[in-house]
Amino acid sequence: MTPPIQSLGQSQLEAESPSALRSRLAELRKEAIALKSRMEWVRAEQKRAQTALDSFKYPVLTLPTEITSEIFTHYVHEPRIGRPRSYNESQSRGPLPLAGVCRTWRDVCLANPSLWATLSIYPTHSWPVDAFLRLLKSWLDRAGNHPFHLRVFQKEHHFSYATEIYTLLSRYSSTIRTFDVALDQPHSFPNSAFQDCLPLLTKLHVKITAFGYRPDRITARFIWHLFEWLALPWIQLTKLELASQTVSNCFKILQETTNLQFLSITTLTADRVEPTLSPQLTLPRLHSFILYYTNRPLLNVLTLPALRCLYIGSLGQEDVPSFQALSTRSESSSKPLVLCLRSVPSVTDVDIEAPWDFREEYTFGHRTFLADNSFLPALRNFTLRPFSSEAIRDYEVAEIVEFRASGSNEGIARLEVFRLICSREVPRQFMKVVREQLLPLKDAGLKLGIMYEPLSSLAI
Repeated sequence: MTPPIQSLGQSQLEAESPSALRSRLAELRKEAIALKSRMEWVRAEQKRAQTALDSFKYPVLTLPTEITSEIFTHYVHEPRIGRPRSYNESQSRGPLPLAGVCRTWRDVCLANPSLWATLSIYPTHSWPVDAFLRLLKSWLDRAGNHPFHLRVFQKEHHFSYATEIYTLLSRYSSTIRTFDVALDQPHSFPNSAFQDCLPLLTKLHVKITAFGYRPDRITARFIWHLFEWLALPWIQLTKLELASQTVSNCFKILQETTNLQFLSITTLTADRVEPTLSPQLTLPRLHSFILYYTNRPLLNVLTLPALRCLYIGSLGQEDVPSFQALSTRSESSSKPLVLCLRSVPSVTDVDIEAPWDFREEYTFGHRTFLADNSFLPALRNFTLRPFSSEAIRDYEVAEIVEFRASGSNEGIARLEVFRLICSREVPRQFMKVVREQLLPLKDAGLKLGIMYEPLSSLAI
């Protein structure tokens, strides 16, 4: 390629002779022709390169739409609008970044309502109201008639446009499957348009933080009022968590939610007089029941024929008859029990948390395992979680396991698995002694595990 012709200033051009100027014009014409030819070549090469690029097929874009859509479904995880107050929230991956990659992916995203059928909403003052509501409406529209899983969090006090949000959400109430709401201030919730308009609802969770540390006020002023006012299709609920409720209120709610499969109850401990509940109540589909504080009135009226998993936070000697009566009425064949003090004879798996002194003056002690053949006769899998070495002595642990694992006791099943899971307060020497005493049983076939676990960890 020849070097370009040097540019001349105006004074230089004026100083040139006519013949020199004619010669320069001829050179410039030749240069223009060469550049034009060069540009045509460049455009041709550009076109060829573009054609080659257009013909290239990225493997990800050659997948059938159904497979791409399924991949997107696995990618999307807890999408949200706005930012949570805590940065400990799990990572959020929504469909919007996918839709922005290319037109093909956008079409796939818009054609799959399930990608938009889960949403957590974190309204904030920093987001203009109209823009926030437009985005929310667009999201809900894209979900179409797909059952919707919705979470709403008020992350700022004195939040101004909660009513506008709930009014918008009420237009889509016929598709809401699960509804999780956290409120930082008291106001009329939900909007009246929600009444009798939640035909698909199976789970409702309302968390109230507006009243500080006064759970009695929460119950009196808000939660119970919500139950009486809302007119939800309670019969549709399959999962229910009740917190800070009186026993009577819990019972009223349970009378309306007889299709429950999972139930968790934390009742107020301030009740001075135990209420009398009637009539007997059967929850025919309930398979998992968590009761954080023993509640004799509830235990006395419930029948749970489908119960498979039970957690009772504390069970005193006076509560045992109520618990046994519940088991008898329910004809319980429960196997896994998170915390079992005294249970039905068919129980094979027991996990006991022992933060107290594991002695006879309590509901049972280590001697019960040795002297009472009617106590857990089917036990095969036993986990013990002492919080300290004072809860039970090392030789007592060994006595229990040796007796139950021997297989020589008539009417008592042979223990097959034993786990000792201690808090960090238990000294290593305690665990070392237990391990040494039980090693012969391990050699004889007992599956043995001795380890540390955080206090907050409780396995089911």
